[in-house]
Amino acid sequence: MINRYLKQQIENRLNKGKVIILIGARQVGKTTLTKELLKHYDSGKIVIYNGDNLEAQKLSKMSSSQIKGLVAGGRCLLIDEAHKINRIGDIVKSLVDELGDGLQVILTGSSTINLIDSTTEPLTGRKRVFELYPISLGELELAPAELEAQLPDILRFGLYPEVVNEDNPADKQEALTELAESSIYRDVLDVTGARASGDLVALLRYLAQNIGQTLSVNEASIKLSIDRRTVDRYIELLTKSYIVFPLYPYSKSGSISRAYKVYFWDVGIRNALAEDLTEVELRNDRNALWQNFCIAERLKQVKYDRFLCHHYFWRSYDGAEVDLIEVVGQNIRGFRFSYDAKNLRRSTVFESMNPQSQEIVSLANLNQSDLLKV
Repeated sequence: MINRYLKQQIENRLNKGKVIILIGARQVGKTTLTKELLKHYDSGKIVIYNGDNLEAQKLSKMSSSQIKGLVAGGRCLLIDEAHKINRIGDIVKSLVDELGDGLQVILTGSSTINLIDSTTEPLTGRKRVFELYPISLGELELAPAELEAQLPDILRFGLYPEVVNEDNPADKQEALTELAESSIYRDVLDVTGARASGDLVALLRYLAQNIGQTLSVNEASIKLSIDRRTVDRYIELLTKSYIVFPLYPYSKSGSISRAYKVYFWDVGIRNALAEDLTEVELRNDRNALWQNFCIAERLKQVKYDRFLCHHYFWRSYDGAEVDLIEVVGQNIRGFRFSYDAKNLRRSTVFESMNPQSQEIVSLANLNQSDLLKV
């Protein structure tokens, strides 16, 4: 079993009077991780509810004393898909106020659309939030030779646990296709309604086919015949569901700041949505794919290490570009990504900003690069 980075971080915070909130896209391994956490408690002392079930939905209509009675004698309360329960923040607050350290509450959700919004105020100072992403390269714990051998399949099929656990390409493709067809963005459909599914899928495919490009919402709106405000709304919801993330331009004199880029947290999902699972060496988009992969891996590593920094892309008016810049206080470091590093040189324009470093990361030097080091 793959050892997730968050496991020890969360274990270190159990039974300290704080509600644990674990969020991440569907199928990234939240259930598997919570099962590991529950091993710290006697099975008879665990109370479990699932927000998809009617019984859990009834919690929002119960009084605090009724809810307290449901968990009487328990040491751990797990509410899965907690974002689907109305008033979840108020419900948990009443339990924490009454029971304190006597009950460890763990909430999981596949979207921040309702979960974070509804718990921010009631649980101020009472919660710890952890974000789980598709498996990271570091979590695979591969030796350099193993990583080099597996990277082509990783770039093709991605790092969702269900996909990684399959052995052959046909089974990986089947698992990935099932994920991409509906399950990962079900939370968005819950908000927008089933009638929006066609527009949502069309937008996802458009984003998948244009990774690495600055997004023009107006252009997307026209091409897809979707209202501009709807495009903005869908991207916001997809971001809150951990399917995509925006990367904004570094705003400083001489740089462009009117548009942003959208990347996918998992390149396998991106490939499935783009309807292209061709082997990497045969692809025309392998540089864009490599760029998406490397940026997502860097962001996952930084978030797991809780390293305080900001990420942007940088482009000057004369076209010079750095794919990812990381800003820590006054220090700036840059990364440029190329699958084979052909015809790519460090940007002299960017060097004039006196960055801490500027690194070109390719397939050949990934193991030696600083990309996965914080």
